Amino acid sequence: MAKMATLAIARLPRITQPVLLLLARRDQAVNNEKTQEAFRSLEGAPVEIILLDSAHGIQFEAPGEAAAKIVSWLQSSPGTETGRSDP
Repeated sequence: MAKMATLAIARLPRITQPVLLLLARRDQAVNNEKTQEAFRSLEGAPVEIILLDSAHGIQFEAPGEAAAKIVSWLQSSPGTETGRSDP
C-alpha cells in the first residue's frame, strides 16, 4: 500500500485539469491529512477539497450528497454553459 501511495504522489504533478477531491471524514483506510496535503501542493491545477460525513464508502453511505457536490462543482467550473468544455 505504501508503494502505491508513493507512486501516486509522484505522478500528481502531471495533473493539469481542475480537481474535485471528495474525502470521507470518518475514513479508516485513507489518511485524509496526507491526501489533502499532497493535492494542495499541486501547482498545475486548481483543487477543491470536500469532506463528507461518511466512512470509506462514500458512494454507499452518502451517494446523494456526493452526487450533489459533483454536479455543483461541474456547474460552477469554467467552460460551457453546462460546466466543463472539452480540451
